[in-house]
Formats: sequence, C-alpha cells, structure tokens
Amino acid sequence: MRLIKGLVIIFGCLLAGEFLAGYIPLTLPGNVIGMVLLFAGLSSGMIALEDVDAAGELFLDNLILLFVPLSVGIMRYFDLLAEEILSVVVVGLVGYLLLFLFSGKLVDLLNRGDS
Repeated sequence: MRLIKGLVIIFGCLLAGEFLAGYIPLTLPGNVIGMVLLFAGLSSGMIALEDVDAAGELFLDNLILLFVPLSVGIMRYFDLLAEEILSVVVVGLVGYLLLFLFSGKLVDLLNRGDS
C-alpha cells in the first residue's frame, strides 16, 4: 500500500507540473516543475519521506530501464552522430572540464567559510 501511495504522490506532482507548465509563462518542462513541487513538498514537510521512499527505491532499482528509450532514440540518429563525432566529443570534453572547474571553485569557496 505504501508503494501505491508513493507512486500516486510522485505521479501527482508530475501531473501538477505538466498542468502548471501550460499556464506558467516560463519555458520550463512540466517534469521539472513536478520535481520542484515534489522537492518543495518534501522540504516543507507536507509530504513525508516515508510516503515516497518505496516508490523512489523502485525507480532507482529499475533506472536502467528508463534509459532504454533514450538509447533507442540515439541509435535512430547514429548516421548523423557519426558525421559529427568530433564536435560531440569536443563539446562533451569541454563541458566536462568546465563543470569540473566550476565544481572545484564552488567547493573551494564554500570551504573558505568553514575555516
């Protein structure tokens, strides 16, 4: 019963996010708005962690299955990807390096306050 309650809460937040996405003049996807609503509910105590814990574990245990559609979508455009492989690799490496540097600087700034 806890699993069903958790799934209802998670999918309810997703549905509310999709609904709000049509009315909010921002270009945020509904699933992101739904995650923000779920986070706000958990942070404020309106949603108990125990209520969504079992459903969250179910999603995490089966996470690989959620990436199958993405992988199939990438394979549909394999010829285009093969033509642009150099630019894809360069963008991936530059993005990784920028994220690495930004994260390091952020941790350094946050640790300065602890000293």
